[in-house]
Amino acid sequence: MQIIIISLKEEFYNKADALIGIYPEPAACSTSGVLAFDLTPYKQTGLNESSTSIMESTVVNP
Repeated sequence: MQIIIISLKEEFYNKADALIGIYPEPAACSTSGVLAFDLTPYKQTGLNESSTSIMESTVVNP
């Protein structure tokens, strides 16, 4: 199941597999960047900075 929720409530983060962020690109008004933060390493091993991975991509809005 995939659900997108925009919220600052902690109970949503406790069950999430990833956090996604969207931000505007300063160069173009119709372009957004996307950040994805994988939370699965934290569920298995606890807080471990060496397993942190952040992916970044750019999305062009139609």
